[in-house]
Amino acid sequence: MKELAQHRSLRQRLSWWLALQSFAGLGLVCLAVYLVTEFNFHDRQADTLAQKENVIRHLLAQSKEHQESEDVAHKLDDFLVGHGDLSLEVKQADGVILYSHTRNQNAKTVWRQREFEVAFPEGSTPKVLRVQLSLDIRTDHQLLHRLALTL
Repeated sequence: MKELAQHRSLRQRLSWWLALQSFAGLGLVCLAVYLVTEFNFHDRQADTLAQKENVIRHLLAQSKEHQESEDVAHKLDDFLVGHGDLSLEVKQADGVILYSHTRNQNAKTVWRQREFEVAFPEGSTPKVLRVQLSLDIRTDHQLLHRLALTL
């Protein structure tokens, strides 16, 4: 009977309650750290794609002035040097590919894409180029996965 009373003692119940609160509190802190990190990655990826979009729009606008497709391909190639995590495809409105730079892909590649159009006034109908810019976010996903395991 004494052993049963000891298991139901106030000290025992308070210890379990404190342990439960500590576990729940740490769980919430870990969840908050993970969500804030994921949000920051998402925000950084969106900023990176927006910055690259502005540069590509500028390069395409310059190329339209010069009317040299080889020149624009060279400029886009130069722009993509050192950006191994980017892929770019430029198409005409009818689907003809004008420029394509695709990174080596595998089954684990995760892309975040941004599609936009660049219009050039050309007589009565504007010429429209459709651009698809892709950012490989596999390393961010791997880091988030490691962070989740660590937390």
